Amino acid sequence: MIGDFLEKYTFDYLMNDALSRVNENIDTREGSIIYDALAPACYELAGFYLQLKNLLLDTFPQTAIGQYLDYKVEEFGLHRYPSKKAVRFAEFKNEKKEGVQIALGSRFATIDDAALIFKVVRATNVAGKYEVECETTGVVGNRYYGNILPLENYRNLATAVLGEIVTSGQDEETDDELRKRFLIYVNEKPFGGNFIEYVQRVREIDGVGAVQVYPVWNGSGTVKVVVLDNDLNLASTETIKKVQNVLDPLEYTGKGVGLAPINHRVTVTTATRFPIDIEFKLELMTGYQLNQVKELVDKALDQYFLDLRKNWAQYSDVNTYSMKIYRSQLMAKLLTITGIANVDKMKLNNREADLSLVFTGQLQQLPYKGTVRMV
Repeated sequence: MIGDFLEKYTFDYLMNDALSRVNENIDTREGSIIYDALAPACYELAGFYLQLKNLLLDTFPQTAIGQYLDYKVEEFGLHRYPSKKAVRFAEFKNEKKEGVQIALGSRFATIDDAALIFKVVRATNVAGKYEVECETTGVVGNRYYGNILPLENYRNLATAVLGEIVTSGQDEETDDELRKRFLIYVNEKPFGGNFIEYVQRVREIDGVGAVQVYPVWNGSGTVKVVVLDNDLNLASTETIKKVQNVLDPLEYTGKGVGLAPINHRVTVTTATRFPIDIEFKLELMTGYQLNQVKELVDKALDQYFLDLRKNWAQYSDVNTYSMKIYRSQLMAKLLTITGIANVDKMKLNNREADLSLVFTGQLQQLPYKGTVRMV
């Protein structure tokens, strides 16, 4: 690894090297005058070598971190994606189920452990329906659905419900994510509406967490763009409309009004939810009961499918997509849970076989955990 050659310059190494240059007739034992004279300098020099290695690591995008990685990618016109607040629809009604007028700036709290605060920012054309913005940045603002409570008293308000996402909140791009995007950018040059330009341009649009691109999916000049939200779930109708208008507005399709080149007719959609039912036989360790591991099994499977969705947008050298769900990987994930001794006879969607997802111009599946049956 870069800078490994500097690791040998420890305090002991530097002291031994310095003392080896002292006349052999002079006492060099610890506590001697020459030892005590050299020790502070060698100590500081060892720290210098440590910082020198960090400096060297921060010089290259493959190993730089934090602001030094930011500086490096900015040389190429790239910037780290910042964290953003979620914007959601919320409906406010009285006891007669009629829309209630709410003052802009009013604040409401979610009824969960996160206790997020949403502020009313914009009215819609529907009575009682408003856009509300989460005061906390990040994907956490995308997750809660249901009743919210006012932080001020409203006489006529009977229900307040947080609903569909308008713009997904997103976390700040991590070093690894930024580094990966940078290396793709410098190694796969976007040009003239080619595959990689679509991928990069769409990924830069607010609310888009992942994208698949299918050229010539429905004849010459057609391009299908399939997007997910920042949580790597199905994109909302609002996000799909936004991406469509940025790339190729429907009323001017093929005319080059958006980012898409002239004669490119772009169709923007989201993936198809594909639940995968899982059945398997569990052998538990002595002293464990099924109810002790059930919650951990559900969490492990949820994480596995989230990891799959993180790789959903990865493409091959010839710009195609593929994804396979291996039972061996699922079983290995479950075997990490304390209390589970063995996993056997696993079925995916009632078949004792691995499962390949469909990625075509007509159908793009997005894997989710379905029903789980443990026997």
